[in-house]
Amino acid sequence: MKEVVKASFKANEMSEGLFDITVQPLTQVWGFSTDKQTHFPKAHEIDSVLNFVGMDKINIKGDTLYKLSPHVQLDLDGIAPGYTADYIATFLQKMGISNFVVEVGGEVFVKGRKPNGEKLRIAINKPSSADGQTIIELENEAVATSGSYEQYRKYKGKTYTHHIDPRTGYPIKNKTISATIIAPKAISADALSSICMLMTPKESGKFISQLKNVELFLLYEENNELKELQSSGFSKYILAKTQ
Repeated sequence: MKEVVKASFKANEMSEGLFDITVQPLTQVWGFSTDKQTHFPKAHEIDSVLNFVGMDKINIKGDTLYKLSPHVQLDLDGIAPGYTADYIATFLQKMGISNFVVEVGGEVFVKGRKPNGEKLRIAINKPSSADGQTIIELENEAVATSGSYEQYRKYKGKTYTHHIDPRTGYPIKNKTISATIIAPKAISADALSSICMLMTPKESGKFISQLKNVELFLLYEENNELKELQSSGFSKYILAKTQ
């Protein structure tokens, strides 16, 4: 828990506040934590919840996590699965296992190769199975994908994604559909894919280009067409694309 929260502080800083594990109260008010939500949240409801959102509302001293208000709640879904995948991968390597795939909640860590010597393959799905997949090959890396096409709400003909801007309290409005990150560690891939979902495609490309050993594959919508954005080194991982 302590390691995940510490990593969350780093992700919050590098994303200038976009990545925020205290967003849980906003997730609830928007109805993404329950099936009972039947109304669209009013501005005063969102504003009241924002009082308890922000990484400045928590701190760590020693082995203790402190909340500045009892109403602060944490949502670690954007980083904890990646940490768990890394933890299991480390355990397997300590046990002398050198070829494996660990998958936790969609976050994947790959080590070694198949028995026949081929690299291990991961498929990146598009929003609809009819749109095909992008298949990549990995050997000693992690990959994580975040998307907006599985968790969302509709209200009066408009779609609202579960990716909420912790600074405004409202779901992000951008054209990004999914963000896939390849990184040395799954915890990094997990957090970075979550961050890219909160950015525009252009912002994501610039953000990832400044990081070492990190690659990005982005799906976004433009003029009702599905388009792709790749970082400079992502193409070397692509084995094939299926339609």
